[in-house]
Amino acid sequence: MKTNVFLKVMCLMGMMVATVSVAKAQEYITHDKMEGEVLVTRFIYKVEDDLQYHLKSDFAYDDQNRLVTKETFLWNERKQKWIPRRRIHYSYQDSKIIITGDNWDKHRRVYTENVRQSSYEIQGTGLQIVQLMSEK
Repeated sequence: MKTNVFLKVMCLMGMMVATVSVAKAQEYITHDKMEGEVLVTRFIYKVEDDLQYHLKSDFAYDDQNRLVTKETFLWNERKQKWIPRRRIHYSYQDSKIIITGDNWDKHRRVYTENVRQSSYEIQGTGLQIVQLMSEK
């Protein structure tokens, strides 16, 4: 049941992202790498004269197929490699989802942990989500 609600939340978030993507459809194309029914990597290509790497997101899941980590990378054309950008952690406690975000510090070459944290509570069986706390 909790997994069902979580999947609905993720679908809603995906629809919001898709809406933004449609507005930019002339400029970007996405390609998803799946393992079974689970999204493991999403590539976003910039459309110019040809397709160029732009962003890559890697996704990790727990044993209940709930998203636990999303790590985003930005393509560096000069270095021809992916540079870490942001990492988001999702943890689940009863009816709460706790989301923490880390930013990449390019000078120290490490993530600055817990830059942002938000807590959400799922109420009822629908998509009623209440934000409990947001910190910076």
